[in-house]
Amino acid sequence: MLLAHDTATSVMDPVMQFGFAGLSCVLLVFLFWGVKRLLAAFEANTKVIEQNAATIDRVSVSVDKHEQAATHRSKEVENAMYDMREKLITRPCIARGERGAEN
Repeated sequence: MLLAHDTATSVMDPVMQFGFAGLSCVLLVFLFWGVKRLLAAFEANTKVIEQNAATIDRVSVSVDKHEQAATHRSKEVENAMYDMREKLITRPCIARGERGAEN
């Protein structure tokens, strides 16, 4: 159906071409803006990952130091208990003397 003034609109009309060109420019601007924001988000994410990795490394070193100290302390306690056991074994039993007195 034709319009009231009997003219058809063609895709090749300059108005339609400028409209498509304008829409394309607007879409390109949105595309570049979105990519720019995406890259900024990736950069921020990378910084956070680097900070987390550094923190994990520091915690790991701290845990290793505490673990070594605890192992050293546990060996000291074990050695002290062994020495006390040896000293107790070498002493005479005082309970044996008391039983003999009662019987």
